[in-house]
Order: sequence, then structure tokens, then C-alpha cells
Amino acid sequence: MNSQNSDSGKLISLNVESLSFDSFGRNPGNDIVCVAPVRTIVRREEEIVLIRRVRKVEEIDASPACPVNTIQVGRYKLIVYANAGLQTKEQDTITDRKEFVRTLWANGKLPYIANDQDKPIKVKLKVEGNWNYGPNEFNALVGFDGNQSMAPKERADGDLLFREIRPAMLVAFIIENQGEFQYKPIAYGEQLQWEITLQPGARLYFINNDQPGYYNDNDKELTVEWTIV
Repeated sequence: MNSQNSDSGKLISLNVESLSFDSFGRNPGNDIVCVAPVRTIVRREEEIVLIRRVRKVEEIDASPACPVNTIQVGRYKLIVYANAGLQTKEQDTITDRKEFVRTLWANGKLPYIANDQDKPIKVKLKVEGNWNYGPNEFNALVGFDGNQSMAPKERADGDLLFREIRPAMLVAFIIENQGEFQYKPIAYGEQLQWEITLQPGARLYFINNDQPGYYNDNDKELTVEWTIV
């Protein structure tokens, strides 16, 4: 009797004695081989004999994982600090926008979401908490949609990290070219409640929209909960 091997499309014999572990196609990148004893029932003169056969196995270090070509779905959280992790004035003296973001990025101060899949993914965000972007008149605690009352003043001054975006607003942005260090806002305000598409290998960074050189006096943080949809 013959049967077709679904992996290779070749015909192989079902003669048990002729089979070996290598008779079947395997993909080490996809397959997890489990250890299991094989029991064959043989009838001889109305006597049932259990014959235990030992199967050759590959031992691999494998933890439970999703099937190939699927993405693990779960809820993840990250913290975005109002002061971008800067604690003293000595750490926060750079006023040039590009250099400020580059310094935060180089020192691991920017929280981010990364797409490590080989295909685009969509993420859904849920942002909670309140923060401010400085003392005195900047001290009002606001959510991810920023400080509306200070927006006209800051727009006139034009010195925020993202000029056209409300102060103290949570901004999600990408870095398009690490050589030239071009950073580009992707979502802010109500846009953070939409589904955001991340291309393979992309990272989505988060920051409080304040003036470079004045982050160290900010207070509180926001929690960003994200899921892959």
C-alpha cells in the first residue's frame, strides 16, 4: 500500500519496517516535533501483543507559539513620561529640535511600539492619565489631547518641538531617516484613537509636545495601552 506525503508530494511505502524519521519532509523553522511512544497491536493466534516501538525524535528548545503566519494578539502597556526621562537641567540643555530628539533617541529615552513582523500590522491605542508641560501657567494637568488654553500663545511663539501641534499633546512619530534624522508625526490628539498601521521594522515613538530645553520641569506621565488588531 502506498500513500502520498503531503509535505513533499512523493509516494512513500507504509511498510512500517521501511520507514525512518527522514521519510517525512520537515521545516525546522515551522515544526515542533513532539515525543510520543508508538504502540502497534498485533494479533497472533487470538493473542493481543503490545509492541512498543521507539521513534527517533529531534529535541529542540521550543516554547508554545502561535501558528506560522499569525501574529500573537495581546494587550501591552508602555509609560510615556512628561519630562521624557530628563531629571535635571544639566541633562536638558539642547534647544535645537532635531538634536534634542536625536539625543533622546540615542539615550533610550523615547518609549516606542515596534513592528517586528515581516508584514504590516495595525495597532489600536488607549491612552490614560494626565500630565503637564511645566510649572506656573503651564502646570494644568491635561490628557493626551494637550493644553488647549495655552495653544494660542505657544503657536505664536513657535518654539514647541512640533510647532503646529497643541502643547502637552501626546505625539506619536516615526524616524524616517536615521542618517539625516528626519522625524515625522504620525498621530496626535483624536488621531491616537484611530487604528495606526506600522510597516515591517517600523517603530512608533511617543513624546510630550513641549519646547526643547524645557522638559525637565514637566510632571506626571501617560499610560499607553496598545493591541494588535
